[in-house]
Amino acid sequence: MKSYIVIIFSLFLVLFTNCNPNKVIQNTKESASISKLSNKNAKLNINILLDLSDRIESEEQRTRDLGYIQDIAKTFNQHVRSKSTSLYNDHLQLFFEPELHNHEINNIAKSLKFHLNRNTQKKHFSEVESKYKDQTAKLYQKAKGDASTRNGADIHHFFEQKVKNNCIKAKHRNILIVLTDGFLFQKENRKKEGNKTSYLNSTMLNQHFLRKGNWRQQFQKQKLGFIKAQEDLSNLEILVLGIDKGNHKNPYAVEVIRHYWESWFTDMNVKRFKIVESEIASDIENVISDFVHKT
Repeated sequence: MKSYIVIIFSLFLVLFTNCNPNKVIQNTKESASISKLSNKNAKLNINILLDLSDRIESEEQRTRDLGYIQDIAKTFNQHVRSKSTSLYNDHLQLFFEPELHNHEINNIAKSLKFHLNRNTQKKHFSEVESKYKDQTAKLYQKAKGDASTRNGADIHHFFEQKVKNNCIKAKHRNILIVLTDGFLFQKENRKKEGNKTSYLNSTMLNQHFLRKGNWRQQFQKQKLGFIKAQEDLSNLEILVLGIDKGNHKNPYAVEVIRHYWESWFTDMNVKRFKIVESEIASDIENVISDFVHKT
């Protein structure tokens, strides 16, 4: 009798774990190498990718993004300061794709590239959080008035052409944090290979076969998904923040969006990732900290 109880309890645990929408997905083959880099002395290379599309026309969205960014800078600073000075060799930088027409915006992004090492003056450590707070507020204020944001953000192109060179450094824990509503769209770069695309929009999301309970089977049958942008991103961990959970015609919208991203990362051999819905910054702070300070 006891054995039956144990089996039932084990099945319950498996089901409960698989139903957690915000779980961190980790390739078990990589777990050993991850753990070696996850201690407090790890050299961090944190990269922030902003979705500067028409989503930032919303003041609420800008406020949330800025809160997320401040929490990322704070977490980065906490990590560096927790180490011995001799171990400092950590990076924090910010990107968006494509560059906007406003050169001042592009220059702000360049000014937010920090490399803290043993030779860095102490004053620069305090500048990390203050600059990320002040300068990203200016960046968003200027970007919301830039007409080129209405063309969309080309996140797919960033993964295809820039992620390896810009976001992966040898002997570092490489982390990419993407701030996006989950919709990929760039007016000037829309690719399609069969039913796989470099974009996702509301029209695609609201297709009738994705609005039914068996949408996962249909997703697989129709061979939907994003076009693979890289063959191997096993040296990159990705945290996606801000998936849109607003009112959609499709009751499964958030699940479908999440599945697009999960399938994409799995295809590209991303070893560890987490995809989180849009929440107020105070609710996301622990998510960011836990992802970076994992054990």
